[in-house]
Amino acid sequence: MKKYKLPILLLIITASIFTACKKENKETDPLLSKTWKRALQDKNTSTNPKGDVLYQAVTDCQKDDLYNFNADGTFKIDNGTEKCEVTEEKTTTGTYSVVNKEIVIKGVKYTLAEASADQLKYYIPVASGSGYTYVVFLLQ
Repeated sequence: MKKYKLPILLLIITASIFTACKKENKETDPLLSKTWKRALQDKNTSTNPKGDVLYQAVTDCQKDDLYNFNADGTFKIDNGTEKCEVTEEKTTTGTYSVVNKEIVIKGVKYTLAEASADQLKYYIPVASGSGYTYVVFLLQ
């Protein structure tokens, strides 16, 4: 019986290590973790860029829009029932990429300030003379 204790113990330890590694690999990208909606209330102002910020306005017709990001670098916006334009399609699709602290959406480069389970925040500089330094976009 003593002969088998060591191999069984090693087997248990090895299985525990592989199980723990699998859990770490299953962590999901916050961007992919849920369906997002446009927001106006910033849940974490400490991640704002330095300078005067202007939050991107959310119009009534955008309040029911749903944003989904996919692991293959595509996204889909369900434009909801409240249309901004008569000719607005039911869905809008495009591509995105995230590299370091930059997110590129449909070819436009933004700085990614926050990507958490609660909030996606990105911003872009504003032309001088506007009174603001950055426009901040929020999804929650």
